[in-house]
Amino acid sequence: MTAAAIALAILEHSAGSLDEKGQRALSDAIGLTSQASSELRSIAYVLHPPMLENQGLTATLTWYVDSFALRSGIEVRLNLSPELGSLPREVATALFRIVQEGLSNVHKHSKSAWVQISLSSNGGDVTLEIKDGGQGMHSQIVAAAYGNGNGLGLGLAEILCRIRQLEGQFKIESGSQGTTLRVVLPFESKRPLAEPQ
Repeated sequence: MTAAAIALAILEHSAGSLDEKGQRALSDAIGLTSQASSELRSIAYVLHPPMLENQGLTATLTWYVDSFALRSGIEVRLNLSPELGSLPREVATALFRIVQEGLSNVHKHSKSAWVQISLSSNGGDVTLEIKDGGQGMHSQIVAAAYGNGNGLGLGLAEILCRIRQLEGQFKIESGSQGTTLRVVLPFESKRPLAEPQ
């Protein structure tokens, strides 16, 4: 995008030799490039906001949940345990991304007017619960989550991938009264460190 913006800026210096239609097209291209760059920065920020490293998971989740509620009109109840403290970077990032995907799924699929998110730590594990009062998930999707993952949407598949990478556990309960996703992640991975290359 930066290279395209530079090329368009060079062309803009020669805009006087273009006819009216060409000048309009160049102006539109410059505007679209600027808009796309801005949107890419926004996406990058949401995928891994610097706030997560600078202010921690609690502040980042509060910010994200507030902005989600404002955009979606869905009431979000956020319960964060004061015992959370500082989490390892990969655990905090995974929890943030799971909340993002969970809220996105509620917005797209559940038709729930509310979501409750609880996050607490206990005995070296952190527990995240996302609960809604929507229409529930199809039983085949729940079965796929516990099986090989075939038939899962991208959002739920990403959530489960993150949980498995960190050797966590999950439980999905879903029915006509809503869905609850419960995730437990260890603070430290039990996987052996990779051998140096």
